[in-house]
Amino acid sequence: MNMVLLGIIILLLIVCIILMVVLINVNKRNKKDTNSESNNDNFNSIGKGRDKLDFSDIKIPYKIESMDHLSLFQACKKVFESYKALDYTKKSRRELEKIEWHSWQVSLLIGLLKADKEFFIPKSKQVFHESVYESSEDEVRSYMYKIIQKYTNNVNIDKSRDDLCNDIMWSSKEVSYIFLYMLGSKR
Repeated sequence: MNMVLLGIIILLLIVCIILMVVLINVNKRNKKDTNSESNNDNFNSIGKGRDKLDFSDIKIPYKIESMDHLSLFQACKKVFESYKALDYTKKSRRELEKIEWHSWQVSLLIGLLKADKEFFIPKSKQVFHESVYESSEDEVRSYMYKIIQKYTNNVNIDKSRDDLCNDIMWSSKEVSYIFLYMLGSKR
C-alpha cells in the first residue's frame, strides 16, 4: 500500500515538473516575440553620446548566446583572421562598401561585445583602412550605433546558423567599425 502511494506521488511530481518545463518554454517564446519588438527601443534609449554602448539588451542567436567565452572568442578570432586576410588596408573606399559579410559573423562579434570581453587586435593601424582607422571615438560610437540598429531591425535571431550564413547584408566597412569599436581607446 505504501509503495503504491509512493509511486503515485512520484508520478505526480514528474507530471508537475513536465508541466513547469512546458510553461517555462512557452513563456520564453512569448518573451522572444515581445523582445524582438522592444529590442530596438531598448537600444534607442542608450543614446549616441555615451562613452560606451550597452549591448546587454541586444538579442543574438541562442547558439551564440549559449557559447562559453572561450568558444565565442575563438569564433571571433576566426572572423578576424578572415577579415585580416582580405587586407582591407589596400582597398578603395568604394570596395569597403561592398556587401560581403553575413549575419552569423556579425552576430558572433556582437555576442562578444555583449559578453563585454576584450578582443586584442595586434598592429591595428596595419589592419584597418585609413579612412576607418582615423575615425574619432565619437564617429566610431555613432557608426556602431547605426550597425546595432540595422542588426536589431534586420537580423532574425531565430534563424539557423546556416540561414544566417546565407544572410549576406554587411559591408566590410561595417565589420571594420565593429572591430574598431572593440579596440576602444587602445588604438
